[in-house]
Parts: sequence; structure tokens; C-alpha cells
Amino acid sequence: MSSITQTAAVPAAADSTEDALYRKVMRRILPLLLLCYVVAYLDRVNVASPSCKCSMT
Repeated sequence: MSSITQTAAVPAAADSTEDALYRKVMRRILPLLLLCYVVAYLDRVNVASPSCKCSMT
């Protein structure tokens, strides 16, 4: 039995447009993810802060 494998050659233009799309998406998503991370960290710190002060009294 012979197996026939065909691979599609991707043109260089498709690679560059894919890279450009990836950069554009990352430019939009990464700042939002960073903002969400900072807000979650601040929320965690603010919740832990009162519980520490109350246990000292």
C-alpha cells in the first residue's frame, strides 16, 4: 500500500498577513490581560489587609 501525502505550500504573503494579525490581536489583548492581573492583585491585597489588622486587636 502506498500512502499519498500532499502538503499545501503556504505562500509568503499568507505568513506575513498571519503574523500581522497575530501582532494586532496581541497588541489588543495583552494590555487588557495585564490590567485584569493588576486589578486581581489589588483586590487580593485589599481583602487581606483588613483581616490582618482585625486579628491584631
